[in-house]
Amino acid sequence: MNEFSIDDIEAVYKVIAERRDIRHFLPDPIAPELLDRLLHAAHFAPSVGFMQPWRFIRVSDSALRASIHRLVEEERINTAHALHEREDEFMRLKVEGVRECGELLVAALMDRREEHVFGRRTLPEMDLASVACAIQNMWLAARAEGIGMGWVSLFDPAKLGLLLGMPMGAKPVAILCLGHVEAFYPKPMLELEGWAKRQKLQDMVYENVWRNTHTTTETTAVKQFAITPLSGALSDQLQHKIDNKTKPLGALGKLEVLAKKIGRIQNTLSPRLREPVMLVFAGDHGIAESGVSPYPQAVTGQMVLNFLAGGAAINVLARQNGISLRVIDAGVNADFSAHPELVHAKVGKGTRNFLHEPAMTAAQCNASIAKGAELVKQEIDNGSNVVAFGEMGIGNTSSAAALMCILGQFPLEACIGRGTGLDDAGLIRKREIIQQAIASRSVGNDAREALAAFGGFEIAMMVGGMLQAAESSAVLLIDGFIVTAALLVAFKMEPAVLDYCVFSHQSDESGHARLLRHLGAEPLLNLDMRLGEGTGAALAYPLLAAAVNFLNDMASFDSAGVSKKAQ
Repeated sequence: MNEFSIDDIEAVYKVIAERRDIRHFLPDPIAPELLDRLLHAAHFAPSVGFMQPWRFIRVSDSALRASIHRLVEEERINTAHALHEREDEFMRLKVEGVRECGELLVAALMDRREEHVFGRRTLPEMDLASVACAIQNMWLAARAEGIGMGWVSLFDPAKLGLLLGMPMGAKPVAILCLGHVEAFYPKPMLELEGWAKRQKLQDMVYENVWRNTHTTTETTAVKQFAITPLSGALSDQLQHKIDNKTKPLGALGKLEVLAKKIGRIQNTLSPRLREPVMLVFAGDHGIAESGVSPYPQAVTGQMVLNFLAGGAAINVLARQNGISLRVIDAGVNADFSAHPELVHAKVGKGTRNFLHEPAMTAAQCNASIAKGAELVKQEIDNGSNVVAFGEMGIGNTSSAAALMCILGQFPLEACIGRGTGLDDAGLIRKREIIQQAIASRSVGNDAREALAAFGGFEIAMMVGGMLQAAESSAVLLIDGFIVTAALLVAFKMEPAVLDYCVFSHQSDESGHARLLRHLGAEPLLNLDMRLGEGTGAALAYPLLAAAVNFLNDMASFDSAGVSKKAQ
């Protein structure tokens, strides 16, 4: 039995259809009792396990509001830079009403959320979904009351949390602007401005199974990247800031070079590392069936399960250093159940054996590059500005050696190594197999063609991920031989990608030192490691943190009242 009248039902749908993300407000205050009703509406939202993870901070202090506006403006400029060709278009948009609105609220996730397991064991992000439901409740109630509301997400959560005195584990997710309006927009503002348009519902509703709504041409198209070479505009200022710290010139050695590089990548004198993430791409290789590895192909899938169980070296090192871990099934010859740290991105169940035929079709190669770019963009959109790359794949040192030989124009002997532990006879066989494969295929120096012929799904996804990370002005943390071989491909496609790379270590794999020299790279560490997985990158991350911290927090001669060296 429906207790609501036709008018009631129509009113609900009308409010939903006419809700708008408002950016223009009148200066009139909101009555306290009205604000109370809106907060009650938010509090009646559904929540996972009835945990009610939302918290709202009312900002009534004008100085605090001004500080929040400065944070938003800072991120607005950073977002504009990241949009590249749409930067000017974005800067013309009014993206917030923090200063003008009658009431300013910050919606946040509560602390100690890890204590709530009900409904979140496999989907921990359901707490964020619950807060979004509370915000939507408030939004609809505000529209019904004739009050405008705008959701602002242009801010650094860590900086805003610090400004608001939030405890460890709590996280701001939205700045909510509420106020009286002269009129509600007839359509969403971004649609009116031509930024985007509403998509068709039929393209988003599937029957029984996922349906790919893109055409084959779209999914196999060659993704293009536009990477801006680093500007030298701040180089002198960064060097001055480094030299003016309370230390002799150059006393922090490579840490100073690293700090300057990160400052140039982020185009700021005060760089910050946010939400570092380790992406471990896994894929199987058809060449493994020719005996280039002492381990069977099944080990790739077994190691993915080890990653997901938290028992691998990369799990330990990522946890230790506060790095989020994602395991991407780019093309493992196995099927996996859902897991919160597993990304299902399988292009195929392993590549073909490049001894006999190209490892991938051109379409598979292009799809892998595009998928890698998409995954990295998701991480950057979620707040990360440091992306570390790792890999897993039995046989992938053979792919890396072939790519290094072809694209770096090295003799094959300089590129191959023992991989996961080949003996002398196995090393000779590996060299003969790769040599035969290269001789049987005319590839030339075309990076995409070489990648399709000899690469792996995980290598191709790393290529796309690296190019996207550089296009988005993130720091790329490069691991060992396989990852550097992927970078070589990316470099051949877009040379400016190197500007954004930090090389974590020199692997003990035979060809890595030569490949690093070829790219003009100076690794931070040399620990005789050859494990892969991203372990070298995870170990090096604290050095990036140290470089940024000394640049931002170490006293200068002037601030500390310390005399400089006599001229």
